[in-house]
Order: sequence, then structure tokens, then C-alpha cells
Amino acid sequence: MAEIFKSEGYNTAYLGKWHLDGYGRLNNVIPERRQGFDYWKANECSHDYLNMPYYENNSPEMKYWEGYSPSKISKDAQDYLMAHAGSNVPFLLFVSMPTPHFPYGTAPKEYEELYAETEIKLNPNVPQDMQVRVRKSLKGYYAHCTATDKAIGDLFGKIKELGLLKNTIVVFTSDHGEMMGAHEVRPDAKQLVWDESIRVPFLISYPSIGKNKGAVINAPLTTPDILPSLLSLAHLKIPNTIEGEDLSRLIKSPDPTIDRAVLIMNVCPFSGEYKYQEYRGIRTRQYTYVCSPAGATMLFDDIKDPYQLNNLIGKSEYKTLQLELDGKLHKALKEIGDDNFQSREYYLKKWNLKLNDTNGHGVDVNGFLQGKGEVQSPVFER
Repeated sequence: MAEIFKSEGYNTAYLGKWHLDGYGRLNNVIPERRQGFDYWKANECSHDYLNMPYYENNSPEMKYWEGYSPSKISKDAQDYLMAHAGSNVPFLLFVSMPTPHFPYGTAPKEYEELYAETEIKLNPNVPQDMQVRVRKSLKGYYAHCTATDKAIGDLFGKIKELGLLKNTIVVFTSDHGEMMGAHEVRPDAKQLVWDESIRVPFLISYPSIGKNKGAVINAPLTTPDILPSLLSLAHLKIPNTIEGEDLSRLIKSPDPTIDRAVLIMNVCPFSGEYKYQEYRGIRTRQYTYVCSPAGATMLFDDIKDPYQLNNLIGKSEYKTLQLELDGKLHKALKEIGDDNFQSREYYLKKWNLKLNDTNGHGVDVNGFLQGKGEVQSPVFER
């Protein structure tokens, strides 16, 4: 993203959590590994939301956002906007908030107090024996959501205050959801195939939105679709090497009836999710269809069964639908050279990777103390 926009004359900036480098959570992401982002105020990964470390531009010194990091990151992003608002040079600003995310009990107290555990309603796919734990987690999760929303709202307010909204595309999205006890999975789990994990928001505001303000598009999109769509909306050429589909036409002319079949996948589940199978799947407006290396495992009608409690795999009345979705899945996999996909061990060997996993006990390799069952990050060693 940043390399392309930079080549088109944009200033590029990144603030917040990076989590793409893989050389240790507290190590500095050196400038040549920042993938085209020039202005830099970021860290590889930290869950210390009240004293989060970061590195600034070319300085090797570790600094800290003292206080609640989303608020501090928002303030720094606002400062960046104020410094560039009067320039004739366009900018690409990527603000990566670290929350909402575990540990859940670190949001500001005034936001925690908004949510009483006894009043939190749970979905029917959360088992009875997990509900006390899940309500406690959700209290903190919702507090992080609300505090983060305030930080993002302040940033959006600054965009409007500076008169930038008339010529700025704004996107709000996330990288994953959290299971929160659904389907008997621990609250902080992610990377799994169910909607609680894969279904994240994608909101976009652009200058010519006009009468389409507030419109909803039900067709799903996946991460590779974001870049070509933004390039098109910014009137920039999409390189031939870019994967994903340009959805700018659908964004400009929203149609809630349009459908798409998008690829969802996990090549190598790790940590607490290691017990779950690798999967490849297709998500449409209505259906989720999933396969493991051994064959089809899940089929849900997400409109009739929004909590994905009724697995339709193998039922005779859905045979035609299953074959149709299986064809779409293998078409998508063939496009990326993964049609006959294998187990995680195959890819680890193919790419000469070693997976070290703490299995949720003790301290991870970067020294961040986490409770049993909380470790999320593996170490890949070449």
C-alpha cells in the first residue's frame, strides 16, 4: 500500500501497532522493513495499553505512550494531520489502534463502569458453563471498544475541523474478532472460521458519497480487496501484481442485493487454536462453507442461522448448494495455487519454518507475562 501511494507522490505515515515484522515484539522495525511508510511512530507488538512502547522515525530509542495508548496515538495522528493539512502534497495515514484486544481489564475505569457484568446479554452459542467468564471478558472488551471509539471519534473530528473530509477517503476496519465463548471457544481466541472471529467491520467515507451516505453493502470483502478498491477511489493505477478485486464501483453505487464469494483460510493454526484444523472456506452474503484437508466440515446458512448452530454439511436437501459452494471454493484456491491444499506441516516444511509454541503457559519469548491460556503469538524461525 504505502510503496504504491509513495510512488504516486504521497507522504506516507504509520502510527500504532505494526505486528508484521516477526523479529520480536519489542525490537525496532528498521526503516527498510517498513514497507514504504516514511513517517513512523509505531511498535511491532505490545499489549501494555497503559504504557505502550514505540519507536519514532529513525531513532533507535524506545519511547512510550504514557497513558491509554489509543488516546495518545489518536493525538499523535491529529498532530500529523495538522502538520499536513495545508500542504499540496497528498498523504496516506495509517492509524493502527491496538485495542479492543486482550488483556481486557486495562481499559480506563470510566469506560469499564459503563458495563455491568450482570446486564451483559450473551448469544445463544455461548455455553452455560462459560458465561461468567465471558461476561467478565466482555465487560473489559466493551470498555476498550468504547474508549477506542472515543479516540477514533476525536481523530475523525479533527479531520472535519481541518476541512480535510471534502478530499479524504476514510476507512475504519479491523483484522479479527474474538470468539468470546461462542462454540465453547475461550474468549480471546481468533483465527477461527466462525463469524465471531472473521466478521469484522468495514466502514468507508469518501468525498462524493452524497445520497449514499449510510448505505449498507451486504456482499463480503476480504483483505486483498481493500488495496485495489482504495487505489481506484483515489484515481490511481492498480498494478497488475495486485490480488483482490476492485470494489470501487460497488462502493460508489451500493446495492445490498449484490453477492460475492470470498476466500477465508487459516494455513497454520497456532497457540490456543492449534487443536483446531487448518481450513479453507468460502463466505457469501448468506452462506459459510468450510473444508479441512480431509474434506468438507461446515455449511451454515448465516441468515436463517446467524449464530451458526445448525451445521448443514451432508444433509441431502443441501447437496446441490454444497456442490456449488465447493466449486466456488476450489476456483478461488486454484487462483492462488492452493487447490489441493495440505496440512500445516506440509507448508512449514515447504517454507523451511519451525513453529515454537508455548501452548499458553508462562512467559512468551518476548518477556510479556500472560496468564495461562493467553499466549497468542508463535515464533517462526527460518
